[in-house]
Amino acid sequence: AFSGTIYALLACPVEQITVNLQRMPCTASFSSSARDLLRRQGLRGTVQDLPLYLLKETLGIAAFFFTYEACRRRAFQELASAVSSANAHSSDSSSHHNPDPIPDSKPDPALTGTTAVTATLSTTAAPPLDPTDPQMELKVARLVSVLGGGACAGIAYQLLAHPLHNVIKYQRQCRRPIRLGAFVRTVPVRKWGRIAWMGLPQALKQVMTPAIFGFVVIEAID
Repeated sequence: AFSGTIYALLACPVEQITVNLQRMPCTASFSSSARDLLRRQGLRGTVQDLPLYLLKETLGIAAFFFTYEACRRRAFQELASAVSSANAHSSDSSSHHNPDPIPDSKPDPALTGTTAVTATLSTTAAPPLDPTDPQMELKVARLVSVLGGGACAGIAYQLLAHPLHNVIKYQRQCRRPIRLGAFVRTVPVRKWGRIAWMGLPQALKQVMTPAIFGFVVIEAID
């Protein structure tokens, strides 16, 4: 939630300047849009949508990181438990298939030199090779849990933030005050769902891939 607050404080003025730039001639620049907005509305113009931005980002980013940590830890615990059970079962199976103890590898005292070495090698049984590597399996489990946690985090963020984003967008297009209360009072109830969830599949596609890639990079660095 704190991260969302910081992000909203930085993103809201940039968004207001960008929106103002879209209303200016095509030759205008970002700096000229900022000067125009400050000249007409002052500093208040850069933060006029801040309350709804704070609500959107604090809820969205809090859900984003909470969902990631919860899903990643849960998935890793389940996968690690499955790996441990599989390795234990494999060890038990190996012990049942090889009940005979390893014979004594000491050569006959009567044998000397090359004969003794040959006798030692012939009587020494090689230990069974484990085809699986527990450490590698745990690394794979960690990677899978990070991928699943990143995908769930992206979904959680959009489920909370996307409706509020659409409310901001709708009221801006209608030239109305960008306030949640104004939206509730002026928009019919039957339109709430259509406006709030419009474009959700595309938004999920846009956020899930960066979220997964970002968490994979963070875990790799960590």
